[in-house]
Amino acid sequence: MDRSKKKPPNRSIEVSHEYRRPLTQIELERLIGQWKERTGCQVKIVTAGKSHNAIKFEIFGGSASDLDKASQEINDWIHKSNTRAFASQRWAKLSAFDFNNWWYEQLAEWKTTEKQRFKGPLPQGDEGPHHKVTVPWSEKLANCTPPITPRDVFGNKLELLDPIRLSDEVYIVLSRTRDGGWPVEIMGYDMTRVEMAKQHYDNMVEKAANKHNNLMVPSNIVLDSREGDTVVLHEADEWWPDKSRFTPRLETLLMNDPGSFRQDPVHFTQFDNLHQVIRKALDMIRYEKSTYDFSVRFGCITLSEGRDLKPFGTENPGITWSTQNFIAALDKGKINCEVKKWVSKEGEEDGLLARLMSARHLLQPMTYKQPSLREIRPTFRGTWVFIDPNKDRLQPFSPSSHCVVVQIDWTEDEEGNYEKMPTRFFTLEQGKRIQKENMDVNLLELGVSKAWHFGLESMKPLRSKLVPPALVSFANQVKMIPGYDASSHDKDFAQWPSYPSLRLQISRLDKIYTFRIRKTSYNVEAIAMRYQTSSVTCWGLVVRHDEWASHLAELENLPPGGGASWKATMSLFFPEDGQDSISSNRDDTEAVNLETQAAPWGGLQLFVNKLMQLSEVTNSPEMLPEASPPPSPKRIAARSPWADDIVI
Repeated sequence: MDRSKKKPPNRSIEVSHEYRRPLTQIELERLIGQWKERTGCQVKIVTAGKSHNAIKFEIFGGSASDLDKASQEINDWIHKSNTRAFASQRWAKLSAFDFNNWWYEQLAEWKTTEKQRFKGPLPQGDEGPHHKVTVPWSEKLANCTPPITPRDVFGNKLELLDPIRLSDEVYIVLSRTRDGGWPVEIMGYDMTRVEMAKQHYDNMVEKAANKHNNLMVPSNIVLDSREGDTVVLHEADEWWPDKSRFTPRLETLLMNDPGSFRQDPVHFTQFDNLHQVIRKALDMIRYEKSTYDFSVRFGCITLSEGRDLKPFGTENPGITWSTQNFIAALDKGKINCEVKKWVSKEGEEDGLLARLMSARHLLQPMTYKQPSLREIRPTFRGTWVFIDPNKDRLQPFSPSSHCVVVQIDWTEDEEGNYEKMPTRFFTLEQGKRIQKENMDVNLLELGVSKAWHFGLESMKPLRSKLVPPALVSFANQVKMIPGYDASSHDKDFAQWPSYPSLRLQISRLDKIYTFRIRKTSYNVEAIAMRYQTSSVTCWGLVVRHDEWASHLAELENLPPGGGASWKATMSLFFPEDGQDSISSNRDDTEAVNLETQAAPWGGLQLFVNKLMQLSEVTNSPEMLPEASPPPSPKRIAARSPWADDIVI
């Protein structure tokens, strides 16, 4: 009996209109048999019309890896069906026999079959495993209301632990104790593998506890609270790419020298809290496989919904708060501040890019090939977000939609020409058109209605073999416009085709200028951003450390049960000298005796001081650009900035 008729498929692949072609009954049966033999999955081909055009492939059964293999085979067939003559596709495909390939395939198949026994019942007697460790259940999960058990986390038969069983070659069995606990027994034939499996199991339990307890709470510090006693709600500027309505601004300045807060922005007690919040956010992701982007951006702020929005009059511009009441409302979650990815628009007189190119006391070029700040050349990036054509091709965006991100970079080669880099593909959380945010820490400068946002964004990388062929074809046809003037900021630099089968949700083109903060390894990125929904070029400002990407890259290919190898997290991400990360045996959580050793947030303090110097450059009237403007005097922008619509 064909079970596929009774249950929904484990995975579906839609065939875009431009890739559809007729199938004969003989070819249909051959493909089904071939994919069954190669992947172990049953594939049902849905056809339509008198010519039996293939419009959908439904995949049944198999493990996650088997489903991936089947998806790769089908995507490859769809892609080739559009590039080869129809007649040639109907020829029999019999590859030449290769003994070496056959031997390795047989060996791999034997190893896979041999490991499957660890998913079965525990052998008894002499055939049973000789080594065992018992791991108690997590108190964090056991003390929840109601208690969370191993079966709640890993399935009734602990099937989500199968990757550990197979990779470490161990048996994992759930037992019960008289006191009602849920310890897990890990058994194997090699004690080293048993101990390795225990570490992987502990990591997965910690990951589950983090997910259950990880309620991200925004952390806000108003830096200039002493410079005014009233916060007024203003209408947002019309050039903003999204439809945000209001922005708060500090009024009635009491000081003769506005901006003096930047000399001493954060009290040491606030540094301690800031240190803890950032460290916790970084530690929360250390067991979560994904692609991460840690950055600090300077952007316009707007009010977003909190627990008690309307009483604070966010529907009426001009309403005021006392500064202390506004801060209290932020702390209690009654209102929230959202930091946008833009800080200014193109064409303003005191352009941000011109200010940065004049800040020789603070910034320097990244390489010796750039003799001065004014000669820094940009790189380019395009980002497009589509509804996944395999899942929601003909449907409008909804909370059940799945989106795929296409991202392409262009970098300058040795001859000064721009070269297109390999395309990267990502998936977003269901119902989202933007990246997942794993950190929300804001240093607010209400006097200019802007803030420094510490953000940790993530997306799931999508292997090229699993990308729908229509999206691969789209990416291949994206090109930089011939003869594009790199000094121009008010025109698109790339062109791309329009596919009727692809539903584009968001697109943005970024032109990125990168500077180095002197005597540190922190980089400042100025990005001119052109949104699909706006004719105005926006600028943003982003700061990153050279090593942040390499530290987080460890999480992109985490095996099941794997975890980041970070020790002193904050010392790693915020070196005390601002340059290379230091190796420290001191745990970030250790208590600190301020009389005998430096505070643990010394590196973070140095970083915040650099942010304040950048803020002085971008906001102070005394830091206006020099009289002779650069080729394109505009404002700066950031690298991973997508209004609230997406990005990388």
